[in-house]
Amino acid sequence: FYAFGDLNQDGVNDAAVIIAENYGGRVLVSVNAVLNEVGQPRHAASYMIDDRPQIKALDVRDGEIFLEALVHGFDDPACCPEQAVTRTFQLSGASLTLARATSQTPDGRERAITIDSPSDGSGMRGELLISGRVTIAPFENTLVYRVYNEQGNELASGPITVIAIDLGAPGTFTVTLDTSALPIGRIRSVIADLSAADGSILALDSVMVVVQ
Repeated sequence: FYAFGDLNQDGVNDAAVIIAENYGGRVLVSVNAVLNEVGQPRHAASYMIDDRPQIKALDVRDGEIFLEALVHGFDDPACCPEQAVTRTFQLSGASLTLARATSQTPDGRERAITIDSPSDGSGMRGELLISGRVTIAPFENTLVYRVYNEQGNELASGPITVIAIDLGAPGTFTVTLDTSALPIGRIRSVIADLSAADGSILALDSVMVVVQ
């Protein structure tokens, strides 16, 4: 699988490429960003997907890499991944950052997180209020937030309580962060639903803001 599109906003097409590495019994599959530098390809960054996933689609949309695949859930045998997921990646410096992720429940419902506020690229000073919604309330109605600087170093983390009318129902969340404890510049705030069984990502959304 491969797809073309501008990944670094320089006006020329780059490539997203799937690479499989066979280690004798395991086939580790990654998505890779390959930049077009004066007509020559240069590998820029990779993100590991799974051992022997089934890739369904790969595309470049608005400068981001979009992937649809079946990966291994907690109880799936090595031969047969059954967890339907989507993953959206952004090229950030020398790394591919997971910007959004969804998954499907066994009965086919989509598990997704949407950050409604703030908008991407907003300038912030003082308190940073992050609010959004989930299609399916997480285990014990608890999400996690993590805050990273541009180099990918974690600056803060903690739990978020989801308000939902029932177990597994749609819900909303709000978290307030004190930006005075964060460095000035661009930070990425990530909201994630993690599996209680193995800590894998069930759903994720993120937003980049500028601390002033």
